[in-house]
Amino acid sequence: MKMCKTDRLIFKSGKQKIFIEDVKNQTGLSWKELSSKINKSEIALRHELRNEKYNISYSDFMKLCDICKCPKKLYTRYILRIEDKNWGQKKGGRIGGLSKKHNMPRIIINKPKHSEKLAEFVGIMLGDGSISKTNYTIDITLNRFIEKHYSKYVSNLIRELFKINPHIFYPRNKNTIQIRVNSLELFNFLNEIGLVTGTKNKEIPSWIVEKRNLMMAAMRGLFDTDGSVYMTSKNCIMDYTITHKIMRKQAYLFLKELGVSPFIACERKINLTSLWKIKMLFKIIGTSNLKNIIKFNEYVNSRKTVLTKDVNSFVKIYKYHKLPYYYKMGS
Repeated sequence: MKMCKTDRLIFKSGKQKIFIEDVKNQTGLSWKELSSKINKSEIALRHELRNEKYNISYSDFMKLCDICKCPKKLYTRYILRIEDKNWGQKKGGRIGGLSKKHNMPRIIINKPKHSEKLAEFVGIMLGDGSISKTNYTIDITLNRFIEKHYSKYVSNLIRELFKINPHIFYPRNKNTIQIRVNSLELFNFLNEIGLVTGTKNKEIPSWIVEKRNLMMAAMRGLFDTDGSVYMTSKNCIMDYTITHKIMRKQAYLFLKELGVSPFIACERKINLTSLWKIKMLFKIIGTSNLKNIIKFNEYVNSRKTVLTKDVNSFVKIYKYHKLPYYYKMGS
């Protein structure tokens, strides 16, 4: 049987964990060192793959065998079967009832490959997005007064990724702006890449967690929607408000892996209070939301605290920044 490097190996229960731990013990490498050798984030190898939350790919299995110089036959005997990389997502799609008949006009979309832009969109959806089976609705809800600029960025991102035009409208008597797409094809595609209906048990999909650059892009989308930067009399504070336990743990572990260990302020928030850590995150993760660029730069450059209600008065100064924006250390 011809193997594809993205094929997933389905081990007997507990054997994938034994394999990964054996490789680490035999090489003597740290989790960080071992994960970098197979181009994975530490959280993906140490927590997700090791705990058998996801099935290891054929490519990663071969790399780990080569690193520890262990005989492959020692572990291939524990492999039950081999599936293509999307087998779990396809199964989930069928369970989700996506084969029901519908009367909506078919809207053809582009189905992009895994990329940083797609990962950022996933982060945005996990933050302020929602997916509903009712008319196959995909919504992103933002603040109409201070996020008009960001709403244009998100709308353009949707056009670039999926080649469709979202609808933008302003609900009456609300301070929100909504970006909406009604599309069965987009609904199905988002299910396939790990975004599901409902608000329970949200988590960052495995294809993102496994790649450091994709995880950084998703964290940017998540911060731009569920995060904030604000100032107290003593500190510049950056926080993520994440209500979902699994996703909060994923974010916490990834920030820790980046060397900017945060702390859990309460059951919902992850905080950073050291200015150097915040500068580091703006350098490597960046932001695409103008309100964050304004608040951060005004504090760093002049120690000025910009209140949310005053953000719009700075838009003309900052609106020409290239997005995503990355802070240049020492500037």
